[in-house]
Amino acid sequence: DYEPKEWWRVRAFYAFIETQVDFAPGVVDPISGVIEGNTPEQHFYLQNTFNLQNNVEVDAVLRYVDRLPTLNVDDYVTVDLRVGWRPKENLEIAVVGRNLLESEHFEFSPTFVSTSATQVERSILGTLTYSF
Repeated sequence: DYEPKEWWRVRAFYAFIETQVDFAPGVVDPISGVIEGNTPEQHFYLQNTFNLQNNVEVDAVLRYVDRLPTLNVDDYVTVDLRVGWRPKENLEIAVVGRNLLESEHFEFSPTFVSTSATQVERSILGTLTYSF
């Protein structure tokens, strides 16, 4: 986390995950390639949060997730954006856009169970939050 200004906060995250499955000598290895290819090797996240004048907030998130070779899922980069306004302390009106760089991307594909692959589509939605 880093706060360059009182009204601006930056949050960054990076993970490198190396998975290796070893079996005892002489044991047949039926699954290590499947296990090793089910986790993204790299994952990057960058968020900027801006608290602007007139109770307006802007959040922008950039994410990169590495490919899942065993599941035949490509790597992807996506951007999410949120603009919120608080006309009163307990009321927020916001517009949120998710997966804004492409119309859709896969995040998961089943290998053992016959289910549908998880595909995330671009979406834009509005929210109204009232706290009491």
